[in-house]
Amino acid sequence: AGLQFLIDATDVQFDFLMDGEQIVDDGTLFGWSAEQVAGVARELRATPWEQLAAHYAPEKMASEGVYPNVWRFDAEGELAWLESAYDDLVAFFTQAAGAGYGAFMTFSF
Repeated sequence: AGLQFLIDATDVQFDFLMDGEQIVDDGTLFGWSAEQVAGVARELRATPWEQLAAHYAPEKMASEGVYPNVWRFDAEGELAWLESAYDDLVAFFTQAAGAGYGAFMTFSF
């Protein structure tokens, strides 16, 4: 949710919880076609980390309860964690797109 908070503050059109095709009615499993994966990969590669990091607001994130709500404890450390997670996300979508793969996203409450 921390990454989604940053993404939502930009013009990037990507929603972890709503994108993809819902597979299970309870909203816990989504499928992404190869075309969707390629589109997300392009958009993420075109969005440098610095563009997202500019919107990092640990106090606001904490007050809004952005999961996992750790932002007030180690703001700089959490920013580094988000950067690492973003790098992993970009790498995942880039590699999957390069291989022509779709993807699954699972979410638990």
